[in-house]
Amino acid sequence: TENITGNFSYAELTFEGAHISWRAMVSPRGGTARVYIDGVYVGKANLYRTFTDCNVEVFSYALTAGTHTIKIVPEPLLPGRSINIDSFVITR
Repeated sequence: TENITGNFSYAELTFEGAHISWRAMVSPRGGTARVYIDGVYVGKANLYRTFTDCNVEVFSYALTAGTHTIKIVPEPLLPGRSINIDSFVITR
């Protein structure tokens, strides 16, 4: 398990593993974020919920074992807009 927490304008993490999931706070102020694995767009994470809840799995992706990079970019990418990361869970 990788624990990287906080709020970021975008986040990028290189990791060793075969599966990654992103856990985050979801809230009425949440939006969406584009997710890239190894530079390839693989989908959106939904950070919106009518009530606030922490440590929710918002994205999960299976990979071949090895070294990979995940990049998360909030939509829309505006000054002052940030994303929340409670943790990444990585399976090797």
